Amino acid sequence: MTTQNWPAPKRPGVPMFPERDGWHVIDARSGGITVLTYWNGKEWSAGDCVRGLNSSPEWWRYNGAVLSATQINEILAAERERCARLCNDIGAQASLRISELSNRTLGALLAQPEKGRMDADYECAANIRNLGAAP
Repeated sequence: MTTQNWPAPKRPGVPMFPERDGWHVIDARSGGITVLTYWNGKEWSAGDCVRGLNSSPEWWRYNGAVLSATQINEILAAERERCARLCNDIGAQASLRISELSNRTLGALLAQPEKGRMDADYECAANIRNLGAAP
C-alpha cells in the first residue's frame, strides 16, 4: 500500500484543507467502495467503515474535498488576489526602473517602454480583481 495519493504524502490520512471541517470523498483500496466521510478538523468521524482512516490511511485513496459554490468562489478570489498582487509588484519594479532611468541623459527615451509595461501591469491587476465569481 502507498500513501502517495494523499494531498501531503508526508501526512497520510490528513485531507486537503485540514484546518477546516468538511466532507471528503475517499475510496477503499480493497472492495472498490467509495465513501463520503467527514473530517472534523482533527480526525475522520463519519461511520464505522472509515474509522480505519485515523489509524491506517494507507488502505484508503483520497479523491478530494467536497466544496460548496461559496468555498470555490473564495478559493478563486484568493488566487486572483495573489495574481493581482504579483502584477502590482511587477508594475512597482517598472516604476523604480523609470525613476532610475529618468536621472540619466537618455533616460526619458529609455523610460518610455518601462512606463508602458508599468501601465499594463497595473491594468492586468485591475482586470484580474474584476473577474468576479466562477461561472
